[in-house]
Amino acid sequence: PFLSFWNIYYGTIHFVMPVVALVWLYRKAPVRYVRWRNTIIFMLGISILVVWAYPLMPPRLMPARFGFVDAAADFFNFGPQIRVRIGADGQPTAAAIREFGNLFAAMPSLHVGWSTWSVLAIWPLVRRPWAKVLLALYPVTILFCIVVTANHWILDAVGGWVVLGLGYLCAWGLDAVRQRD
Repeated sequence: PFLSFWNIYYGTIHFVMPVVALVWLYRKAPVRYVRWRNTIIFMLGISILVVWAYPLMPPRLMPARFGFVDAAADFFNFGPQIRVRIGADGQPTAAAIREFGNLFAAMPSLHVGWSTWSVLAIWPLVRRPWAKVLLALYPVTILFCIVVTANHWILDAVGGWVVLGLGYLCAWGLDAVRQRD
């Protein structure tokens, strides 16, 4: 049940929270919405470039002798529960690619990047102290989740934060260019 919970958390909240944050920003803070929308778009673009330039296998796909558990295959999950196999050449098998797509997309962790993005984007809109505490804990739980499920290395989380910083700088630069016109 423990890893099953974290598998579900890993596969759901990552997509839900950015949408919630974008809708909330759009409705309550339209000016702020533009900067943070652009930030997440730049984050995605930068991430695609990083995955292309530096493909990295998640820990769960490492050979068994390294001691990582493939939580996605061994415990309840929304997706297919097949053990991903890496061929003798170090590449995923055709069946694994068919089921999961790009298996070498661990760096950067958009789970961590987007969770931190969500917190930073809506932080000023949250008024209740207990809600701010829950919001601040969100990226912490995501960091725990990606490590305990062996979907990412800790360095992938750092990569997610770097992509967030670069995405924000790009969005800020775009705002500066627009203001000059």
